[in-house]
Amino acid sequence: MPLRGAASAVAALARQADLVDGLTGRLRVLGAVLFVASVALAFFQFSGGQPLAALWTLLAGGVGTIALMALADIARLLVALARASGTSGGVMDVD
Repeated sequence: MPLRGAASAVAALARQADLVDGLTGRLRVLGAVLFVASVALAFFQFSGGQPLAALWTLLAGGVGTIALMALADIARLLVALARASGTSGGVMDVD
């Protein structure tokens, strides 16, 4: 018998929260890989006589890393909110 109404919405929310929870770790790993790659590329650019390109590479890699880490934190927050609303039985108290 399929779930109906609020029960099916809570079950779908729990499934989606589990999927997103798996992505948060991958986003952090991707941010670390981006940072290491940008530092390595900037080193080779600087060694090759392109200091301005190396600076831009470091800046782009740093900003990208910060953005990925922030996205991972936002995703973790959304997972926590989804799980909290799922455990409350789908009823939210509003004052």
